[in-house]
Amino acid sequence: MGRLGGSLMRSDRRPNLLYRRSLAALLVAALALAIVQVPASAIVSEGSLDPSFAGVGQIATPVGTNTTDRAFAVAIQKDGKIVVAGLAHIGTINEIAIVRYLNDGTLDGSFGGGDGKVTTPIGSGAQANAIALQANGKIVVAGYGTPHATPHFAVARYNSNGTLDPTFNGSGTALTSFHPASDSATGVAVQTDGKIVLVGNSTDGTPHIALARFNANGTPDSSFGSGGKTEPNVESGAALGNAVAVQSNGKIVIAGGSPNGLLAVRLNANGSPDTAFSGDGAAAVNPQTAGAANAVALQSNGSITIAGYSTNGTKSNFAVARFTSTGTPDASFAGPGWAITVVGTGHDVAHGVNIQPDGKIVVSGTSNDGTHDSFAIVRYLAGGALDNNFSGDGKATTAITSNVDNVGTGQAM
Repeated sequence: MGRLGGSLMRSDRRPNLLYRRSLAALLVAALALAIVQVPASAIVSEGSLDPSFAGVGQIATPVGTNTTDRAFAVAIQKDGKIVVAGLAHIGTINEIAIVRYLNDGTLDGSFGGGDGKVTTPIGSGAQANAIALQANGKIVVAGYGTPHATPHFAVARYNSNGTLDPTFNGSGTALTSFHPASDSATGVAVQTDGKIVLVGNSTDGTPHIALARFNANGTPDSSFGSGGKTEPNVESGAALGNAVAVQSNGKIVIAGGSPNGLLAVRLNANGSPDTAFSGDGAAAVNPQTAGAANAVALQSNGSITIAGYSTNGTKSNFAVARFTSTGTPDASFAGPGWAITVVGTGHDVAHGVNIQPDGKIVVSGTSNDGTHDSFAIVRYLAGGALDNNFSGDGKATTAITSNVDNVGTGQAM
């Protein structure tokens, strides 16, 4: 594929806020969005705030000792409890922070020390950027920890009550690094065999997609890459990995960005590029001058949907692309295989995507009105057109706190 100019970007992530909209209902947790199922009586209208959640459809929860709290990821348990992960500033350092809510928005007293909150230090600084739930109720988060001078990939596993799981690497946490410079995991997925896949970024002067896989007991998986790690040589090595998912056949799908725009990468189960996908394991679309994908969703027919942003050099907009199982843009989606949506007058960036059982696609993130950022949600029909049954025009925005930035960075259904 031809190389086009442009920058790689994953946008900033900020404060600990939570809100829910009816879809049947959409939850946006501390910079994260989640679609949850609620009784029909709780549905006001698709795209409106859900008053059955915290009374007003939103909540803010302080965790640390100052205002540096950030939440970057959200997941919904089978029992409807909502788990949010990010960071909290404790004393003089940032720590991994996890908060669990009941379905009505109250803090879960059975989690952590009775207040629904858990924090975990790793060296001189840590944060969770992604979350995944195991079938047995254990909670896995991934991000970075700083055991020495520079951040490393970090993963932590918690029991369902919020305590660290000592059966995972003896301590409940594990670290790995790629280069002397900064490494950080941005996505996590749990395989059906219990192995945990992390994707993120490392740099040796050029940014690289980096992956690590751990066995269920927290040790590096020697059957993956080299010693449990790999940096796939795609896009001439200059690429970012922002999200990961595992197909039912064990193949690993990554969403990210490169100078060629929104990027999807597929690897074989052993970490090697899957040449059955676009010939070299990587496929990209660039609707404008630059772009990147921050989220990925898989369909049972093998199609891959990614969401992020596309920019014309002046303004970025929501961007969604769908690829067939062979890595070609899916012409049944919006014609060219991608859709661009203008939400606000300023920059718009999508960070989450999910596919409803009826095939509708929900994309969430941040929209700017020229002054401040707000949470933003867009819903598309399966064919890529905006769904006007959602909020009237397929788009909805919410600012929890006025006159400040409100940034949405994750989604769970």
